[in-house]
Amino acid sequence: MSWFAKLPPNIRGIVLMAISAFCYAVMTAIVRGLRHDFHFTEVVFFRLAFGVFAMAPVLIKGGFASMKTDKVGRYVYRAGLQGAAMACYYLGLALLPLAMGVSLYNLTAIFIAVLAIFVLGEPSVLGRWMVVALGLAGALIIVRPTVEGVDFGALLVIASCVLYALYQVDAKVLSRTEPVPHIVFWTMVLSAPMALVPAAFFWTWPTIEQLFWLFIMSVSGTFANWAMTQAYKIGEMTAIAPVSYTQMVWAGVIGFFVFSEVPDLYMWIGAGMIAAAGILLSQMEARRARLRVAAQTA
Repeated sequence: MSWFAKLPPNIRGIVLMAISAFCYAVMTAIVRGLRHDFHFTEVVFFRLAFGVFAMAPVLIKGGFASMKTDKVGRYVYRAGLQGAAMACYYLGLALLPLAMGVSLYNLTAIFIAVLAIFVLGEPSVLGRWMVVALGLAGALIIVRPTVEGVDFGALLVIASCVLYALYQVDAKVLSRTEPVPHIVFWTMVLSAPMALVPAAFFWTWPTIEQLFWLFIMSVSGTFANWAMTQAYKIGEMTAIAPVSYTQMVWAGVIGFFVFSEVPDLYMWIGAGMIAAAGILLSQMEARRARLRVAAQTA
């Protein structure tokens, strides 16, 4: 599409991020729609198994030898993190309204910001901690814990956020010594067979129609991840990051029309606070990157 390539980089990035947000919402809606048909471990397996097919072009292009690594143990750890994070998220989606689950999932950026301080040595400044507090306050408004405790589904999604944050920060550390294609390839290839082990205990053979939806779920997630990566690659983070939070709106729309769910005012207030925290964090990161480049140039 030559016309698309002629658009300004930020416009292309915004379009790609909007597509990514919609595809993520579709993926989560399918996961929730399949909750009565399959055990969540089987859904995780199919999500990862179909993702392995997406790695076929990498092997065809460079062959297995091009993916040689001496860090298989480290990739087993990453694959375990990915599988556990998906399992927590998918089970949480089965127990929560769609918009609530997707909104809480955006806490991942908040936990990444915290881990980056302790693992990556990024600055521990008051502004960052205030933004973290804003995001966590938004989560409390969504969950509204009572004396009886917190909804189990919400706890699962929050646990998923922590695991995904560990997963993302580990990728940052690993990318210092390993090529990005290696990280993507080995994590995906190892996570699928690992996910098959628990899924085998709850296995239900899918029908053709169910297999179709499982395939669409995986394709939506894979394409959403690709579109998001491309968006950040060609556009400015401060312009693009806010668009990613439209997935919460899409989740609310799909939840209303498909599952007859009506998010309350507290959910939208909390979701807005989480989105605001994520946007502020992206702006801080962009500013820090500009200052780092300026310092290196000087």
